Parts: sequence; C-alpha cells; structure tokens
Amino acid sequence: MSLGKSTLFLGDLSAFCSEADIHALFAPYGEVTEIKIMRSEETLRNLSYGFLKFANPASAKKAMNALDGLLFGGRHLRYVVLAMIDIAWIRPLT
Repeated sequence: MSLGKSTLFLGDLSAFCSEADIHALFAPYGEVTEIKIMRSEETLRNLSYGFLKFANPASAKKAMNALDGLLFGGRHLRYVVLAMIDIAWIRPLT
C-alpha cells in the first residue's frame, strides 16, 4: 500500500472488525481503493489497527470530518492522515 495524503491510519479497531465493515463505513465519502487490517502472522488475530486509502485526498478529509469520534464496533474511531505524521516507524510485522 502506498502511503500519502489519501491514506488514513485507523487505530483502536475492534478485534471483530473486518475489511468489509470498514469499507461500508467509509465508502459513502469517496472511492476506497485499499483497506488493510494488520493481523498477527502466527494467529491471524486482528491487531486493532489498519490502513485505508481513498482515491483522492478530498475524500479522506471528508470522511475524517464526518466520522470524527464515531463509536464503531464498540470503540471510538481514531485515525490520522499518514502524510501528517512521520511514517518511518510503520513497517511490516516480522
């Protein structure tokens, strides 16, 4: 997944959240091109964070404004546009 102004980091996801759930929530705000929930390689357990990429930055901003603080899967949705933070620490799990 390429990172940039149209990619959101999603934190505090429910352990029961799926890519389809995330797509259903964010799709009304623009074309979603990629969704990745990070999972343990050993157990395939959801690690409660992931990434979502829109086709354009305006859609990402619109979704953030509309969904700020939303209760999703029993947790308050937390996200940030990756271009706004230092992404050097984000690496694949080994």
